Amino acid sequence: GQAPKPGTSELQLIIVGDTHGQLADVLWIFYKNGVPSPTNRYLVNGDICDRGTMASEIWALLLAFKCVWPEAVSIQRGNHEDRLLNMDFHCGGFYDEVLSKYGRTSGMGALVYEKFARLFARL
Repeated sequence: GQAPKPGTSELQLIIVGDTHGQLADVLWIFYKNGVPSPTNRYLVNGDICDRGTMASEIWALLLAFKCVWPEAVSIQRGNHEDRLLNMDFHCGGFYDEVLSKYGRTSGMGALVYEKFARLFARL
């Protein structure tokens, strides 16, 4: 879809799903449709985690936009935002992604993962 013309109050809703850690795809979607804003809203239909290697960065980006414009980003929980799937390396390995980025031995990676798991439980 096209972004609304400047100066109009037309609302646009972009529905995105199954990004599976592919940050480049999310950035391409923002490039083509515009970033989240009060008139350019996004419904992210889950499955942000697993398979790709940049799900934590996608979460950071989406949550940052949600902090700026809470009404512009809605996120639904997909099956890959479930502890049973994202702790299983065979399902994509979000748990492993977080540990590799935030530390396997320091305990920080496990702490960051637990914060994500608590967030997912609230979706």
